[in-house]
Amino acid sequence: LPWFAIGGISPTNITAIRAAGASRVAVSSAVCSSPTPGQAAAELLDELRT
Repeated sequence: LPWFAIGGISPTNITAIRAAGASRVAVSSAVCSSPTPGQAAAELLDELRT
């Protein structure tokens, strides 16, 4: 059953979250709190694609 991980997700821990079985992630503060939200979103996406 697919499930979402939400809360405290960042480029430094997204790989471990996926390894724990999360098939999807939801982020907000990792992007919205960043001084460069576009770059933050791109970094998260890069980590998801690897």
